[in-house]
Amino acid sequence: NAFLVYGDFLARDRGERYDFTARVDGGYTENLVPNTGGSQDRTTAAYVELTDRAFGLTGRLGRQSLATIGSIGLFDGVFVGYQVSPRISLSAAGGFPAYTSYSQVSGQQTFGTLSAEFGPYRRAWVFDGYLFDEQSGGTTERRALGFQTRYSTPGRSAVVLVDYDIAFQQLNRSEERRGGK
Repeated sequence: NAFLVYGDFLARDRGERYDFTARVDGGYTENLVPNTGGSQDRTTAAYVELTDRAFGLTGRLGRQSLATIGSIGLFDGVFVGYQVSPRISLSAAGGFPAYTSYSQVSGQQTFGTLSAEFGPYRRAWVFDGYLFDEQSGGTTERRALGFQTRYSTPGRSAVVLVDYDIAFQQLNRSEERRGGK
């Protein structure tokens, strides 16, 4: 009833100073039965990344995902990270949220985020703090100050996340972040 083409392409070059990665993960489903739904494409990842190990800088451009720094899920945009020391990193990201891998690039919603990460401490604890701003058509959807702690050892893990919306003056809940206020 359908023709499916899916794949994951990864190209990587590791040099003495620079690392380069390009990745495309996605596919296309062609519905062959009339009047039972349309065809659709899916893109989980489509980005290029360059890391300069001498300066501790990483930059990524394209469709990607973040599970920290206030953005959970896919987005189309740019990520920049700087490794200050072995235990401290700073990062920034911005672009357009993509709520599913079937989402097209859309300029309706935009976001920007800044983050600092500390850890690991005692080989198990990582602490993140972030400032996140999301707009939709010029209206604030979310402006949050957040803190996340991750604990991970073999066989055990835990995450604690506190996300306070400074624009709406309330704690955020997961259903609010996915569906708006």
